[in-house]
Amino acid sequence: MVIGDVMMDAYMWGRISRESPEAPVPIVDVDRREMRLGGAANVALNLKALGVGLGLVGCIGKDHYTDRYLDLLNASGIDASGTAILPARKTTVKTRILNGNKHVVRVDEEDLGLLSEEEEDAVIAAAAKLIKTRKWDLILFEDYNKGLLTEYIISEILNFAESKGIPTSVDPKKDQFFAYQGVSLFKPNLRELNWGMNTQVRKEDLKELAKTCLSLKKKLEADNILLTLAEAGMIWIGEELLYVPAHPRRIVDVSGAGDTVISIASVGLALGLPIKDILALANLGGGLVCEMPGVVPITGERLISKAEDLLD
Repeated sequence: MVIGDVMMDAYMWGRISRESPEAPVPIVDVDRREMRLGGAANVALNLKALGVGLGLVGCIGKDHYTDRYLDLLNASGIDASGTAILPARKTTVKTRILNGNKHVVRVDEEDLGLLSEEEEDAVIAAAAKLIKTRKWDLILFEDYNKGLLTEYIISEILNFAESKGIPTSVDPKKDQFFAYQGVSLFKPNLRELNWGMNTQVRKEDLKELAKTCLSLKKKLEADNILLTLAEAGMIWIGEELLYVPAHPRRIVDVSGAGDTVISIASVGLALGLPIKDILALANLGGGLVCEMPGVVPITGERLISKAEDLLD
């Protein structure tokens, strides 16, 4: 089960051939538009592409994006029963404008405030409805600082998971960084780690990074820390310390790489794969998604095929 900040990713692809006479800005002649599921919903898409049965808990506004979001969920085969529709909030939409495959500008429509108590209750009710539908193997928190994952909601879901012995994984952001006590897997990137631990460790300093991750692990009482370092690779701190460098890739767009990494790592954790295999697959998947423009899920077939190529 995925719970977190769902959103929509809108794209406008076009060509820049001239400058506006109204202001010193380029004019993009738009060729096509597309809307995709984003945020926690993109993580759900990643899991679906990996062959995972899942449910999604999130909130959207009651606006002109509501039906479009629900239609995209249903078209993707993702259970929409965990969606809370909150009239006082906006549906989060990120519109990316591209010149060919080059990202030119992004326009955000969103509410950043935390949910009210009434809205929290609506999300908990949606989660409770979904929880009853099946036996869950893992619960994944996908936090984008858009207000859904309040301390109350986090604690309620963590308490449920603990009572049922369900492992938990977290893709965090800064506002609730230390609210995820006792989770199975916590996956910050370097900027989030430095912010949370009040450090300024550089990605080249692997020894200091490992030390900082160990301190974070103790502070959260987490089972495992997975630190992503972009082009510098990844570090895993659990019962053992592991490091993998990133695979050389032709980078087109880094959007969605973190979603892919937490999805693959969470599936590996739920399956009980060896940690070295989880790390290798998550590292590979994070690189593959950067080769494509926009936020695009990696299928299980493509991940396995690329992994076999590397083994050969």
